[in-house]
Amino acid sequence: MTKLWPVENPLPLGRDPSGRRDDLQLIIDAMPDGVLVLSTAQIILNVNHAAERLFGFRAGHMLGSSFAALAETACDLAPVPTPREVMGRRSDGSVFPMEVSVTRLALAGELMVVTLRDLTERRRVAAEHSALGEQFFQAQRMEAMGIMARWVAHDIGNILNAMLACTEFVRERLPGGDAAEPVLDSAMRAGMRGRDVVGQLVAFGRNDMVEDGPVCLSHIVRDAAALLPCVERNGLRLVFDQMNNVPAVKGNSAQLYQVVANLFVNAVQAARPEGGELRVGMELITLDEGFLASGGVQRDGGCWHLTVGHLQPGPYVRLRVSDDGIGMAPETLAHIFEPFFSTKRASGQCSGLGLSAVFGIVSQQGGAISVRTCLDQGATFDVLLPAMA
Repeated sequence: MTKLWPVENPLPLGRDPSGRRDDLQLIIDAMPDGVLVLSTAQIILNVNHAAERLFGFRAGHMLGSSFAALAETACDLAPVPTPREVMGRRSDGSVFPMEVSVTRLALAGELMVVTLRDLTERRRVAAEHSALGEQFFQAQRMEAMGIMARWVAHDIGNILNAMLACTEFVRERLPGGDAAEPVLDSAMRAGMRGRDVVGQLVAFGRNDMVEDGPVCLSHIVRDAAALLPCVERNGLRLVFDQMNNVPAVKGNSAQLYQVVANLFVNAVQAARPEGGELRVGMELITLDEGFLASGGVQRDGGCWHLTVGHLQPGPYVRLRVSDDGIGMAPETLAHIFEPFFSTKRASGQCSGLGLSAVFGIVSQQGGAISVRTCLDQGATFDVLLPAMA
């Protein structure tokens, strides 16, 4: 690595002997990212304040040195449309990831303007988000186990109750000292142990009562968006439409967060390889008459429509999540709210419980869901939740 030699009384490019800075120096010093001006030989001619903070060197220590002295790994400085990532080295010897963008300028000879961004915090947040995503996936798996536990416990409990009742009926009618008495006692004890196991399954799978209260849905939406880096990674542009001036809804913030997060994940999984747009908006609507879903997929022009839920007359907050992804065929749309249904099960990308959880939570809150989709044109999910006065 090239050594950075200190300079006595450094005079950075762009500063005259009287101490005044020209406009160009003021501009680059105001930039939040590190900026280096290099010659074609990659010699540092100018730096800004952010670059000094980034590497821990004073400007005078960097001027006249090679850019290679600041890079732990080799970096091709040919201008390309997308930034590249390399490892930089600070004055204390520590290594950090940085994003490098290069622009060539024909100014007083050919120069290169190198923009540098520290990726340490971004990678830390990405790691935290990855851990949160794994926790979210595990929570879905646990929810699936809870659903299965409730079903199994209900059915087996009914069978055990019938067996215990019949065994007790026979036991009470046996004459004293009958040889079948210890056999029936053993059957009763085994049945009681089985009932204890069923009780444990019920305890594991039951839905605990949660405390409801006023929830600001716009805050939930923005929190869910902030914790979904996958939206950015998949090239989706997140657009917020009307998000203000809507009343709170009654519900549980954790459950409603799960609703929004699952809708976002569903949009990401339906995105095209080249990315697209994910739009989110909310508005207050009023139903003058009650609403009951007709059931089944309905044709809507060249698209398909499905609504599930039962609404009473009154005010509702409508959350709309739209994407311009691949859309759904009517055969897929008909099953999207069923537990364990997924078109991506073979790839292991989805547990098949996300939208079923959305349906369960929204139904519990007294709301409804409407879906409109067209093949190759995306899908729109409308979630209606009762608004608080």
